[in-house]
Amino acid sequence: MDALLDAREPVLQNQFHFRITSAEPVTFTSVATSCDCVSASLSRKTYRPGETGEVTVVFNSDRHEGHRVVLVTLQITATSREAPKVLRLNVTVFQNAGAAPTLLEWTSGEGLSEKQAVVAVGSERGETTVTLLPYDETAVRVALRPSERNGRYSLSVTPRATDRPRNTRIRLQCMRAGQPLETLLIYARVR
Repeated sequence: MDALLDAREPVLQNQFHFRITSAEPVTFTSVATSCDCVSASLSRKTYRPGETGEVTVVFNSDRHEGHRVVLVTLQITATSREAPKVLRLNVTVFQNAGAAPTLLEWTSGEGLSEKQAVVAVGSERGETTVTLLPYDETAVRVALRPSERNGRYSLSVTPRATDRPRNTRIRLQCMRAGQPLETLLIYARVR
């Protein structure tokens, strides 16, 4: 999961839903996180085959800024042949402006699918805007659209071809009250 947090709204909570696909009941014996900035809990511990459940993950960005990778590990009973399940969270905490993810990636030969990033600009001190700066239009198609949430934008990127490796840099100029605030970079890569 990629997440983008404004430092003024420092808590992100998300539920991850799952379904038990094994033929035998599954008991989760522990939930561990890789950082004290994250807590995680299960809706319950034991599930029968076919049942669904959820893991609630809460990230607190207090004292954290920039990009972090946080892991949540769900340990399953020792009698199960299942390996521990790991949720990977890519979290970016920003003060003025931020984007997540900052790398959009395709493999060589993959279809020309659209991938998205979220761009956010803090707006407590005046109107903010985000402008797409010139980029290599022969490599990618890019669309920047305001979202329903104030200060948030959706950036859609589609490669023009995936027949060979290629790297493209997309720059976004963030402005507040007509003054440059920050330039954000998002990379589009065919590997």
